[in-house]
Amino acid sequence: MARARGIGRKRVAERLQAAIADLIRTGMGDSRLELVTVTDARVDRELEQANIWVCAPALKDDRREQVLEALAGARGFIRRELAGRLRMRRMPRLEFHWDFTPDHAVQIEKLIDGVAALNERLDEGGTAQS
Repeated sequence: MARARGIGRKRVAERLQAAIADLIRTGMGDSRLELVTVTDARVDRELEQANIWVCAPALKDDRREQVLEALAGARGFIRRELAGRLRMRRMPRLEFHWDFTPDHAVQIEKLIDGVAALNERLDEGGTAQS
């Protein structure tokens, strides 16, 4: 029985993620939400709260604060829209969080590229001396 509940929560989270992404893309009209991506959604057992993770390219230094502020201000609107679209018995409270994963991935990629470039230079220097 617990497994079925877990699957239900996962489906609700997936539906919320897709619907919020669609709503941000088509129905919000807030310039602060341009290019925002909904990366993950998780719902608690009681379906009372949903944690939604978002990210966006850094067009400005304070991009994260602007996006989270816009989403927090539109939380009631988003809930009403989702209730109409998803027809769920209970619409969870929405909490928006910034997903740092893409930022970390870029940092890791830069580190790997740096190590690869260093290895190439060492290989070139090592074969030239031989």
